[in-house]
Amino acid sequence: MSYADVNGINLYYEIRGTGRPLVLMHGGLGNGEMFGPNLDTLAAERQVVLPDLQGHGRTADIEGITQSGRDQNEIVSRIVANDDHPT
Repeated sequence: MSYADVNGINLYYEIRGTGRPLVLMHGGLGNGEMFGPNLDTLAAERQVVLPDLQGHGRTADIEGITQSGRDQNEIVSRIVANDDHPT
């Protein structure tokens, strides 16, 4: 369980397993916990990254327009560029 500064928000994320990254994005009314029943199976062969996007789960909301697409791109870019999780 960690937090990363992503585009001005303190974004919560979890990483489970090792291997090639698989980023699971929740829908508009969910959070990372919605993938619970599938996580052990997915993390057996992959590094699963579960962010809670702005205003969802353990990531607080901030004033202004939600930029979920930009936030998702930032998380994925950091993982691909660094072959690691955001810091």
